[in-house]
Amino acid sequence: MSRLKFFASICVGFAVYSILTLTIGQNGIWAYNQLELQRDALTENVASLQAVNENLILDYQSLISDEARIKALARKLGYVCDGEVLVKINGLTDRGTKVYDCGSVYRTSELLFVEEQVCKMMGIIFFALSFLLFTVTGLRKRKLTPRSSNPAAATVVTIVSR
Repeated sequence: MSRLKFFASICVGFAVYSILTLTIGQNGIWAYNQLELQRDALTENVASLQAVNENLILDYQSLISDEARIKALARKLGYVCDGEVLVKINGLTDRGTKVYDCGSVYRTSELLFVEEQVCKMMGIIFFALSFLLFTVTGLRKRKLTPRSSNPAAATVVTIVSR
């Protein structure tokens, strides 16, 4: 019976360790969900950077090939062609120059998890507690049940006549 209690206690300790490791351990479900959130954020960041890149490529291609765009940008910068006169009127606001968004730096955060040593210690503690519990309950049962070497002596029958 003692071996059975010991084996059951080992099973309890191993089950606690396994559950903790699989749920909140370094490679557990909690860490996996955190990694998925970081992956989604990185995917969104990459998509926004690709959109910025496509806009820059379009602007670059139009500046290389579209002569009217080149002249308009040159006039905005204060350049004029031969025979043209630049007139600047004070008080009018400039529509502003286009400011390009260069994206943002995405920094990954540290994963939160319970260390392996803590999971192992919890498994050992639950092993010890369950073994102690099984042992104490076994002693109580032994104290509560009367034990006799003679099975016939344990049964007392009283016959009363009227």
